[in-house]
Amino acid sequence: MDYDKTDIARSYDLGRWYTAAQLDRWLAVISRWIPKNSLTTILDLGCGTGRYSGALAEHFRAHVIGVDPSGKMLAEASGKIAGKIGYVRACAESLPLGQESISMVFISMVFHHFDDPIRAVHECHRVLRPGATVCLRAATTEQIDQYAYVPFFSRDPSYTQAVS
Repeated sequence: MDYDKTDIARSYDLGRWYTAAQLDRWLAVISRWIPKNSLTTILDLGCGTGRYSGALAEHFRAHVIGVDPSGKMLAEASGKIAGKIGYVRACAESLPLGQESISMVFISMVFHHFDDPIRAVHECHRVLRPGATVCLRAATTEQIDQYAYVPFFSRDPSYTQAVS
């Protein structure tokens, strides 16, 4: 989806809003695997409006580089800048970052947007320091029935085939 061809960026956060407790819960999950003061530079890949960028920077006391292909999403993100955060317009398949320059790659609910997921994974590998971590948040088929919007879509297989 090309977010720059829409006005979604202005209201994006309203539909994906978190309470402070919910955000703290996600950060606690990540912290189970990554010591709090062990990161220096985090790549928030597909950062969109920067919903996680500030929280990651503050929680891990690290510099965050938010990367997204959408200028409109980055404009929203840059309006929230606090702390050590920088935003760059680029795609996951061609990261404008140095080799082995990143302590952690954070990817939240955007993997399905990558044009070439294999190339994006290779780029993540290229920019990660040895022994660094990728944190991937993504939907799974086991969770799909929990999404509030699912009841509004038909499960009729002929409907799925007709619209694909």
